[in-house]
Amino acid sequence: MELWLRYIELQCGSLLITLDDLDIEFTVENDDKSSAGKAEIAVYNLGQSKSAFKKDELVQLKAGYRDDYGIIFYGKIDKVWDEKVGADVKTVIQASDLTKQLFKAKPICKRYPKGTPITKIVQDLFNEAGIPVGKIEDLGITLSKDMVFGGKTTSTPYTVL
Repeated sequence: MELWLRYIELQCGSLLITLDDLDIEFTVENDDKSSAGKAEIAVYNLGQSKSAFKKDELVQLKAGYRDDYGIIFYGKIDKVWDEKVGADVKTVIQASDLTKQLFKAKPICKRYPKGTPITKIVQDLFNEAGIPVGKIEDLGITLSKDMVFGGKTTSTPYTVL
Protein backbone atom coordinates (compact mmCIF):
# COMPACT_ATOMS: atom_id res chain seq x y z
CA MET A 1 0.00 0.00 0.00
CA GLU A 2 1.39 3.41 -0.98
CA LEU A 3 1.26 5.99 1.81
CA TRP A 4 1.23 9.37 0.06
CA LEU A 5 4.13 11.52 1.33
CA ARG A 6 4.22 9.63 4.65
CA TYR A 7 7.50 9.42 6.51
CA ILE A 8 8.58 7.02 9.24
CA GLU A 9 12.04 6.92 10.79
CA LEU A 10 13.24 4.41 13.36
CA GLN A 11 16.55 4.90 15.16
CA CYS A 12 18.34 2.63 17.59
CA GLY A 13 21.93 3.63 18.33
CA SER A 14 23.63 4.33 15.01
CA LEU A 15 21.08 2.27 13.04
CA LEU A 16 18.62 4.48 11.16
CA ILE A 17 15.82 2.90 9.12
CA THR A 18 13.20 4.82 7.16
CA LEU A 19 10.03 3.77 5.40
CA ASP A 20 12.01 4.24 2.16
CA ASP A 21 14.39 1.44 3.28
CA LEU A 22 12.03 -1.18 4.73
CA ASP A 23 8.38 -1.62 5.67
CA ILE A 24 7.71 -0.29 9.19
CA GLU A 25 4.49 -0.58 11.18
CA PHE A 26 3.86 0.70 14.69
CA THR A 27 1.36 1.13 17.47
CA VAL A 28 2.00 3.66 20.23
CA GLU A 29 -0.14 3.67 23.38
CA ASN A 30 -0.24 6.79 25.51
CA ASP A 31 0.57 6.50 29.16
CA ASP A 32 -1.67 7.18 32.11
CA LYS A 33 -0.74 8.41 35.57
CA SER A 34 0.27 4.96 36.83
CA SER A 35 2.19 3.46 33.92
CA ALA A 36 4.53 4.42 31.12
CA GLY A 37 3.43 4.42 27.50
CA LYS A 38 4.30 1.50 25.25
CA ALA A 39 5.17 1.04 21.60
CA GLU A 40 5.17 -2.00 19.38
CA ILE A 41 7.20 -1.46 16.23
CA ALA A 42 7.47 -4.02 13.43
CA VAL A 43 10.14 -3.94 10.73
CA TYR A 44 10.07 -6.39 7.85
CA ASN A 45 13.14 -8.25 6.54
CA LEU A 46 15.80 -6.56 8.68
CA GLY A 47 18.41 -9.25 8.09
CA GLN A 48 21.64 -8.69 10.06
CA SER A 49 20.52 -5.20 11.13
CA LYS A 50 18.22 -6.70 13.74
CA SER A 51 21.24 -7.27 15.99
CA ALA A 52 21.08 -3.53 16.83
CA PHE A 53 17.76 -4.04 18.62
CA LYS A 54 18.59 -5.35 22.10
CA LYS A 55 16.88 -5.16 25.45
CA ASP A 56 17.44 -1.80 27.22
CA GLU A 57 18.70 -0.02 24.05
CA LEU A 58 17.20 3.41 23.37
CA VAL A 59 14.78 3.62 20.46
CA GLN A 60 13.29 6.68 18.80
CA LEU A 61 10.37 6.71 16.35
CA LYS A 62 9.53 9.70 14.14
CA ALA A 63 6.48 9.88 11.89
CA GLY A 64 4.39 12.27 9.86
CA TYR A 65 4.61 13.69 6.38
CA ARG A 66 7.89 14.16 4.50
CA ASP A 67 7.97 17.91 5.16
CA ASP A 68 6.36 17.78 8.62
CA TYR A 69 7.32 14.99 11.00
CA GLY A 70 8.53 14.64 14.54
CA ILE A 71 9.26 12.32 17.43
CA ILE A 72 6.21 10.35 18.47
CA PHE A 73 7.96 7.86 20.73
CA TYR A 74 11.22 7.78 22.67
CA GLY A 75 11.91 4.86 24.93
CA LYS A 76 13.81 1.77 25.92
CA ILE A 77 13.48 -1.67 24.31
CA ASP A 78 11.84 -4.28 26.54
CA LYS A 79 11.66 -7.23 24.17
CA VAL A 80 12.49 -8.19 20.56
CA TRP A 81 11.27 -11.23 18.61
CA ASP A 82 10.81 -12.47 15.03
CA GLU A 83 7.64 -13.75 13.40
CA LYS A 84 7.35 -15.49 10.03
CA VAL A 85 4.75 -13.81 7.78
CA GLY A 86 4.55 -15.68 4.48
CA ALA A 87 7.97 -15.27 2.82
CA ASP A 88 8.85 -12.33 5.10
CA VAL A 89 10.38 -12.12 8.55
CA LYS A 90 8.80 -9.50 10.80
CA THR A 91 10.99 -8.27 13.67
CA VAL A 92 8.83 -6.91 16.49
CA ILE A 93 10.24 -4.42 18.99
CA GLN A 94 8.33 -3.81 22.20
CA ALA A 95 9.43 -0.69 24.11
CA SER A 96 8.48 1.47 27.12
CA ASP A 97 8.31 5.26 27.08
CA LEU A 98 11.10 7.04 28.97
CA THR A 99 9.37 10.37 29.52
CA LYS A 100 8.27 9.22 33.00
CA GLN A 101 11.93 9.51 34.01
CA LEU A 102 11.72 13.25 33.44
CA PHE A 103 9.84 13.52 36.74
CA LYS A 104 13.06 12.51 38.50
CA ALA A 105 15.15 15.09 36.65
CA LYS A 106 17.33 17.70 38.32
CA PRO A 107 16.32 21.38 38.32
CA ILE A 108 17.42 23.51 35.40
CA CYS A 109 18.56 27.13 35.53
CA LYS A 110 19.81 28.79 32.33
CA ARG A 111 20.56 32.45 31.58
CA TYR A 112 20.19 33.83 28.06
CA PRO A 113 21.27 37.30 26.89
CA LYS A 114 19.14 39.73 24.92
CA GLY A 115 19.01 38.71 21.26
CA THR A 116 19.14 34.94 21.87
CA PRO A 117 16.90 33.10 19.36
CA ILE A 118 13.91 31.37 20.97
CA THR A 119 14.70 28.21 18.96
CA LYS A 120 18.10 28.02 20.71
CA ILE A 121 16.42 28.28 24.12
CA VAL A 122 13.93 25.51 23.28
CA GLN A 123 16.71 23.25 21.98
CA ASP A 124 18.87 23.89 25.06
CA LEU A 125 16.06 23.22 27.54
CA PHE A 126 14.98 20.05 25.74
CA ASN A 127 18.59 18.83 25.70
CA GLU A 128 18.96 19.60 29.43
CA ALA A 129 15.81 17.58 30.11
CA GLY A 130 17.03 14.67 27.98
CA ILE A 131 14.25 15.04 25.44
CA PRO A 132 15.24 14.53 21.79
CA VAL A 133 14.55 17.63 19.71
CA GLY A 134 12.66 17.25 16.48
CA LYS A 135 12.41 19.78 13.69
CA ILE A 136 11.91 23.34 14.99
CA GLU A 137 10.97 26.12 12.60
CA ASP A 138 12.95 29.29 13.30
CA LEU A 139 10.55 32.22 13.10
CA GLY A 140 13.31 34.72 13.85
CA ILE A 141 11.98 35.59 17.32
CA THR A 142 14.64 36.63 19.84
CA LEU A 143 14.70 37.72 23.49
CA SER A 144 14.04 41.42 23.96
CA LYS A 145 15.98 41.43 27.27
CA ASP A 146 18.26 39.16 29.32
CA MET A 147 16.25 36.28 30.85
CA VAL A 148 16.78 33.34 33.18
CA PHE A 149 14.69 30.19 32.81
CA GLY A 150 14.50 27.86 35.78
CA GLY A 151 12.54 24.99 37.24
CA LYS A 152 12.24 21.26 36.96
CA THR A 153 11.38 19.48 33.76
CA THR A 154 7.99 18.77 35.32
CA SER A 155 7.25 22.51 35.67
CA THR A 156 4.90 23.71 33.00
CA PRO A 157 5.85 26.20 31.83
CA TYR A 158 9.37 26.98 33.03
CA THR A 159 9.52 29.81 35.54
CA VAL A 160 11.03 32.97 34.12
CA LEU A 161 13.13 34.51 36.89
